[in-house]
Amino acid sequence: MRRFAAEVAATLPEAGLDVAGYVDALVERFGNPAIGHRLRQIGSDGSLKIPERWFPALRALRAGGFATPVLELALAAWVNATRPGGSQVFGTDDPAAEALARCWRGAAEPAVVARLLTAIGAADLAEDAGLVSAVADHLPALRAGRIEL
Repeated sequence: MRRFAAEVAATLPEAGLDVAGYVDALVERFGNPAIGHRLRQIGSDGSLKIPERWFPALRALRAGGFATPVLELALAAWVNATRPGGSQVFGTDDPAAEALARCWRGAAEPAVVARLLTAIGAADLAEDAGLVSAVADHLPALRAGRIEL
């Protein structure tokens, strides 16, 4: 969470937000076992959440020449969850599940990443070969249950 916040902080509006304090509060909240949000709920509906929550920052950072390793890893985790059998493994739901599953048919992983990005409205990001490659490079470790940043 802290690395994510550090990565996207440059894209936040200049509104006097105490980013460090906000992140501390989030980390504390996520550690609270009484919170009713389950990971399954948080991880569901990625095709709707990701374009709204991650793509503006990803576009701005990449346009500015900034590295985006945390966003790339997060996007790879979503890609991994869309793979055939992924939603059953992770217990997530997505209204675009059928369309996302079709993206995997007959393609190598870099092409799958590009297809998935296009399917959720980010054809511009799908054309960013560096991004597509970086996301695809994370997939073997994620399939093996490892998170490597």
